[in-house]
Amino acid sequence: MNLKVIRREFKSSVLSWLNLKGNTSKKGFVIYRGKDVVGKKSTVTTVPWWYL
Repeated sequence: MNLKVIRREFKSSVLSWLNLKGNTSKKGFVIYRGKDVVGKKSTVTTVPWWYL
């Protein structure tokens, strides 16, 4: 799977969730089956399933 495609598809959904009225979360995660952690300092970080 292409990491950039995964991030593009799901990042906007996570950002929408973070911006919901009443949501106090400051950070979101996209979980995928790859091996790299991407965007550690970003609002939305992409992490492999085993990282959690």
